[in-house]
Amino acid sequence: MSLKLLLNFLVLALLWTPLRADVFSLEYPNDPEKIRGVWSAPLLSFFLPGADQWSEGQYQQGAFYSGIAATGLTAGLLAYKQIDTDCSDCPENEPARFLDLGYQLYLGAGSLSAYASFRSAAKVRKKKRNEFAFLETDEPVNEVLLSPFHFSYFKRWTTYVPLAFASLAFMGRGRYHFGDAAFAGAVSYNAGTGEEAFFRGWLMPATREATGSDFLSNFLTAALFSAAHGTSQIMWPQFFGGFYFGWLTQRNNWSIGESVFVHFWWDVIVIGTEIARTRRDYEAAFFLPLLNFTY
Repeated sequence: MSLKLLLNFLVLALLWTPLRADVFSLEYPNDPEKIRGVWSAPLLSFFLPGADQWSEGQYQQGAFYSGIAATGLTAGLLAYKQIDTDCSDCPENEPARFLDLGYQLYLGAGSLSAYASFRSAAKVRKKKRNEFAFLETDEPVNEVLLSPFHFSYFKRWTTYVPLAFASLAFMGRGRYHFGDAAFAGAVSYNAGTGEEAFFRGWLMPATREATGSDFLSNFLTAALFSAAHGTSQIMWPQFFGGFYFGWLTQRNNWSIGESVFVHFWWDVIVIGTEIARTRRDYEAAFFLPLLNFTY
């Protein structure tokens, strides 16, 4: 199977599945009143996407996460065999892009699976023990997946101000290929939905319930977000970016929809600019720090 065929299959799956809201129900088919943990099961689901959903009888949802993860692994393995090691960072090196995308897909599937596991458990704990009372809406995974396309967020200054700032990265002229746009969009979609589900959708509210502090939960999550993108460089842009996404989530009554939207379109701008900047026929006038999208 070719890499492009795999990607086309994935795109079709992502476009169709969110329309099936029943697939992403937070209700447990088996023993719906049982109290579940909010740490161990989501963590297992992060490393083995779909694990908690399979064990709880949420089979369609589990198949979705496991299928995305398997597609990522397959794409990565196929790409690894075809990669040009002499030019791994070249924009034209398609296998290198698919290797990176396959890795991101696995992490994204795990992040969404962990988020779904947590939100299902939190819903029961809210009802039975009055925990997580600050989570006013369910916000299942299908809503997270559709959030990057809710353009009504542009009516909010909390959305258009950061994106207007990020758009400065496009100052300059040069050719921009369709393949560049597709790759930037795919990686950005995975980061915007997966990272926000993992950090602001699971870790931050779980930490908020444990500590009782909005500020501390946001600070700790932002620190982890920064460390997860860690290199030898100082990661302060990622920390402040993560803190902003956390503040935005808390401001919206713990809904991650707007933070997903801003994160996605910020990455589209910045990743697209970075790709264009690496081409010989393009030179950006202003360049913003780029997230590495690793946990």
